[in-house]
Amino acid sequence: MKKKEEQLVRKVTDMIQKTREGKLHWDIQCQTTEYNDPAKKPVETEEGETWVIDECFVSYHCMDQMLVYEVHMLWLAVLEQYKKDPQSMELDVTGRELVLQ
Repeated sequence: MKKKEEQLVRKVTDMIQKTREGKLHWDIQCQTTEYNDPAKKPVETEEGETWVIDECFVSYHCMDQMLVYEVHMLWLAVLEQYKKDPQSMELDVTGRELVLQ
C-alpha cells in the first residue's frame, strides 16, 4: 500500500473507534424517495405481484479493497452509534425524485 493510502486507512480506523466510543459527532444528510407521493412512483408487476419502486442505495468504489472495507466499517459504526444514541448525530432526510436509468 502507498503511504497516503496507509495514512487514510489509519484515519478511517481511528474514526471508527471514535464513533463507537461516542466521541465523534456526525451530521448525516441523505435523500430518499420513500416519502414521495405513491401515485408518482414507478410500479412494476412481476409474476402477479405489484411493486412500488423507491430509490435507496449506498455505493462504495475505490481501487484499494482494504480502504473500501474500512470505509464500509466506518459507515456500519455510524449506523450502530445512531441506534444506540440518536442524539449523538443529526440525521437530515430529504425527499428526491426517482431516477431510473
